[in-house]
Formats: sequence, C-alpha cells, structure tokens
Amino acid sequence: MEENSKIADKWLDMGVDLINQGKFAEAIECFNKLLKTNPKDVDLLYYKAVALGLMGRYHEALECYNNILMLNPKDEETMLNSGIALYNLQEYEKANEHYDKLLSFNPINKEAWFRKGMTVGVLGRFEEAIRCHEKALRIDPLYIDAVFAKGMACELSGKLNEAITYYDETIQIDPKFKYAWFRKGIVLSCLGDFNEAIKCMKQALKIDPNFEDARQQKEIMKKFLEPISETPKNEGIQMIRLDFRRIKETDDGFIYEDENGKLWKLHFDKNNLNYNKSS
Repeated sequence: MEENSKIADKWLDMGVDLINQGKFAEAIECFNKLLKTNPKDVDLLYYKAVALGLMGRYHEALECYNNILMLNPKDEETMLNSGIALYNLQEYEKANEHYDKLLSFNPINKEAWFRKGMTVGVLGRFEEAIRCHEKALRIDPLYIDAVFAKGMACELSGKLNEAITYYDETIQIDPKFKYAWFRKGIVLSCLGDFNEAIKCMKQALKIDPNFEDARQQKEIMKKFLEPISETPKNEGIQMIRLDFRRIKETDDGFIYEDENGKLWKLHFDKNNLNYNKSS
C-alpha cells in the first residue's frame, strides 16, 4: 500500500513538472492514468484542471473543479480557478457568483476581491470594480495587482487624475512595471500633457526595448508637439485605450490582448510559471 502511494506521488510530481515545462497534454495523460484508480484524488483533479485551462479547454477544466468542490465545497483556490475558467468562457456573471460565494465565508481573501473587481469591470461596472479593488487593498495595501487594476478601473470610468495616482503607486511598488508606465502615458496624453506622456513611453521602452506599442504611441504623441503648420491635416491619430473586453484571465494571471493581437501580462509575478498548489 505504501509502495503504491510512493509510485502515485512520483507520477503526480512528474505531471506537475510537465506542466511547468509547458507539456500540458503529456501532463494530462499522466494524471488520467492515476485517476483511473483514484478518481476522487483532489490533487490529481486540481492539476489536471490547471493543465486543461492552460490548453484553453475550459469546459473540461470546470468539470474537474466542480468534482473537487463536490468533495470540498470551501476549497478557495478551486473556487478562484473556477472563476478563471468561467471568465475565459465569457460567463462573467457566473464567475462573479463564484467569487461572491468564496467571499461569503472568507471576506478577507484579497485575490477574490481583486478578481471580482476585474470581472465586474468587464461588465462595465467600473465603480463597483473600484470598490472591490479598494477592499483588496485594505487587506494588503501593497497588493500590486489591485493597485494597478484600480488605476485601470478609474481610467475607464473617466477618473483620469485618480488613474495616474494608482499607476504611480504601482510604479512605486515595482519601478519596472512597464505597463503601468504605458497606461500612465496614455492617460497623460488624454489630458494633453504630451511631454510627460512621452517620458512615460520612453521609460517603458527603457524597461523593454521591444515594447512596440509604447514605441508607436511615443511617435504618435510627438506629432502633437509639432508646429501646427507641420502637422498633416485631417490625420487620424489613434490612441490605445484600455478595453476590459480584451482582458483574459489565465491561471498565470490577467493577460491583455492589444489591437495587434499581442498579449501583455497585467499582473506582477516574478515567479512566472509555478503551479504548485498552495496548501
């Protein structure tokens, strides 16, 4: 019996390693072999769901998460990940219900407040999103995800000066958060402060020289500083405005898809791929 347990643990560890190597299909095969003999193993179901989610197979991931919740209705991490899957299926209200349920028995789960804020933001409820991020920040004032997200919600609700305040706070926590510099630059340009906006774009490019959107926006902003006689007439100058509908939630955090189809990570996570389930 003990020997079988050691073998199962070895296969589980192998599956987790495969996830961290990006070999999601192989990881799922590994978990499926073990689930044949132990279909109610919560860890196996969890990691299988993670791998499925990373492959975009959200319906199947949800099935695994639901099986876990039948065994443990108050598994917070599973409820959060169920919300992720529902979000990516554009089932925003259902995702929000998961976060509400979690918060009903643990109102100090900062990630639940943050994710709820992002989800209601997609639904256009920006004031509610701001309140959710504020609650996350009461729990952890340095929770950079919530600081930045509050800035985005303020920006979308037209509170541009407040948005700058939260982008500045984000930068104070992590000066290399390129997207905070980028969003601050966009907001400054909307306020007509193109000199400062260009400085923000330069800073974003200093952090990431391949940040093409920042480079394009910097060039666009420079045109506003040219003498009127040198500015081409009727030239449509398009600023990149944040669109919550382009934000995708994954097991690795929130990802923003820009108008060129590029993906930008919207939350701070130095560890990148690390799918070891919290205890």
